[in-house]
Amino acid sequence: MSAGADCAYTISGETEAMDLNQWIEFLEPQVEPARGAAMCMSSENFARIKTVIEQACKKLGGACTKEAKENLSRVSTIIDGLQERVRKKKIKPGGINGGL
Repeated sequence: MSAGADCAYTISGETEAMDLNQWIEFLEPQVEPARGAAMCMSSENFARIKTVIEQACKKLGGACTKEAKENLSRVSTIIDGLQERVRKKKIKPGGINGGL
């Protein structure tokens, strides 16, 4: 957490890099404006949820809306982008991980 966080807002699709103070503020619930605590999820857990939703859509057939499928795909693309951003941060030429 001391390095901050790269976040994706699943409704808007926006991404944001936060420093430690912003990250802590984001995680905590607020009274004004009213907001519950943030929910954070690893990309592995998101992948599991995505698989379950895809399986449910397959079973539901036409009852799984086009919008649901499109939103799942959109959020998946956002998460993939965050993962790529993390990979680029970890592997920097000449840095600690540069020799890996």
